[in-house]
Amino acid sequence: MEFKLILVISIYGTFKCWCSATPESFFKSDLSEENDKNKVDYTHHMLQLFDKIDLNSDGVLSKSELDTFSTTLSKVISDRQLANEMETIDKDKDGKVSLEELLAAFSIEVGEEDALNNKEPLIQRFKVADKNKDGHLDLPELGDLINPSRSPELLKLEVDDVLKAHDSDGDGKISYDEYKKYRNEDGEDETQSSNDFKQFDKDGDGYLTRSELEDVYKEEEEFDSFTMYDDVTSIVGSTSNLFLFLFSLDLTRELWEKHSDELSRSSVTDFQEVLEHPADYGLTFEVPSETPGTVHVEL
Repeated sequence: MEFKLILVISIYGTFKCWCSATPESFFKSDLSEENDKNKVDYTHHMLQLFDKIDLNSDGVLSKSELDTFSTTLSKVISDRQLANEMETIDKDKDGKVSLEELLAAFSIEVGEEDALNNKEPLIQRFKVADKNKDGHLDLPELGDLINPSRSPELLKLEVDDVLKAHDSDGDGKISYDEYKKYRNEDGEDETQSSNDFKQFDKDGDGYLTRSELEDVYKEEEEFDSFTMYDDVTSIVGSTSNLFLFLFSLDLTRELWEKHSDELSRSSVTDFQEVLEHPADYGLTFEVPSETPGTVHVEL
């Protein structure tokens, strides 16, 4: 969801970009090249993962089952990324983030000039996120700061900033002309601007209301859940089973096994993190025997 990173002139756009660039994401960018050199056969693990996703144990994965697993996995990934952020920012290792630690980390990441320009908005958000007013952010509070859709107070603050920056006539909503002005200044063609605006303008009245702006943040939080289905479709779709899979939305265990190598390096496994660190995801894989038999997953 690019809208809020482009449209919002607030600390959140910059802060979200910063927090999305976790060490884990850099590791993933080089994962494919590394795996080509040192490939591991994860077929048995992938079959066990299939059994975990296959909630009704009928040997077939439906779109609903994939979406359910994707939602669960996205939550775990988000928690792991949040823990990584805490580890990076919390320099004194007291398990909490002070305002000084947050400002220092932000300055290092975005540069002194941008950090200075956004210092006051960041301080304001820190104070709102600090629910118990102890002068520090614990893990859930840091999570709210990074993903304001989880906090009504922070979400209101973000939308207030959007309206303040773009609602030039003060009517409490953003017209297409107000929206287009900023997007075109950013070098985007009008066709793309129009298409994006229509996507966000849910009721089609030609304005982005407060409610619709809030939905942008909420949908961003849920957006990753759809990536897995797209990835699986792309991988399995290279076969003659594309029509069957796309229209019946079912994936057999045999088809899963056939593409287990490609699937093992996709979002299905958080780019192999699930296979290499299953305990972090609440999973336990059985060690395969020489003669593969029935496999299970323990939680």
